[in-house]
Amino acid sequence: MVVVATTAKYPGPVAVKMTDLRCASRALEWHLPPAVNDTKVLAQGSACVWLGSHTGQICQLDLRSGMVRRWWQGHQGGVTGLLVRDGSLISASADKTVAVWRVESDMLRTSGCWDEAWSAAAPLATWGGKENASRLFLTDPIVAVDSIGSKMAAAVAGGIVLADAPYSVSQSRLRHVRSSILSMAVMPYSRALFVGCEDGKIRCCY
Repeated sequence: MVVVATTAKYPGPVAVKMTDLRCASRALEWHLPPAVNDTKVLAQGSACVWLGSHTGQICQLDLRSGMVRRWWQGHQGGVTGLLVRDGSLISASADKTVAVWRVESDMLRTSGCWDEAWSAAAPLATWGGKENASRLFLTDPIVAVDSIGSKMAAAVAGGIVLADAPYSVSQSRLRHVRSSILSMAVMPYSRALFVGCEDGKIRCCY
């Protein structure tokens, strides 16, 4: 089992560490470019790690070479959730938007320096249905994003939004809770969806 984690910037640059629990004394570490102030969320793809920052940047790190493949400004607010699925990267943000980026492997090119990797943004997918836009706009900042089967679940302060990203939103509010949602987790086998609320309670919403 491999654990991937990130560190804060200060006193040094942001670092990504990968540790094999079978030999915890040995770990690989990569430093991100100085312009990346911090990391808020991460998601693991095929031989890579996706990182989202408080300043809205999205970064793709190649775990085999330690090089940055892509690095671009994905959102105006902090990235609060990343989800890798079916050749796409779903990103959610405090700017109240969800974006689906096309990141198929044949489009990826490992860059040799940070300057070349900057602004190498993946193309945006267009949402279907009544949204018909490059981003899904919600009414509140998005707290977290996860998957339930083939659906994407996005947690906002007042409830859960279900969507078949990027095709349509199947249910705008799955359940309205009595307290603001702060976090969300989906159980891998039962697919039960739990949210942590501002009043200190954990609620099952699905």
